Amino acid sequence: MKKWLFISLFVVAVIFISASVFAYQTVRSPLLNGFEQAEQFVRDQTLLATISDIDYYHGTTAYYVLQGENQAGEETIVWIRDDFDSYHIELSSDGISEDEALAIWQNEVNDISRLKSIRLGIERGIPIYEVVYTTVQNSKGYYYIRFEDGEFVKRYQLRAN
Repeated sequence: MKKWLFISLFVVAVIFISASVFAYQTVRSPLLNGFEQAEQFVRDQTLLATISDIDYYHGTTAYYVLQGENQAGEETIVWIRDDFDSYHIELSSDGISEDEALAIWQNEVNDISRLKSIRLGIERGIPIYEVVYTTVQNSKGYYYIRFEDGEFVKRYQLRAN
């Protein structure tokens, strides 16, 4: 009897894990396809000669953000709307670095518990860094810094229940 119970539980666990993996891959597949489309878009438009990083930013409008080198060998960032209707391009040297953005955030925000992520995006047509963190009160915080000069854009927190 114990043997059948063990086998049954094992089969149920395998089915559950398989279904979870399938569901995860199904949910992720549009994003991965979007990454491939964004890379192809950048190559077709000859915006970047090489791509070193690609990310997805979902703010007011969603963007694919690609970093790499342009044809002249300069570090460049390309923001592409997720509908591939338009893009924005800037040299990395025309804005602040990720390390500079983190330093600004650390100087301005006092209730930091843990950094979760930092990513480039665009809000209302302005290239920004989005810093996501956890506060000491266990709230989720968002801090937005303008890419061009490190100026504060906005900040908000979501309270933990």
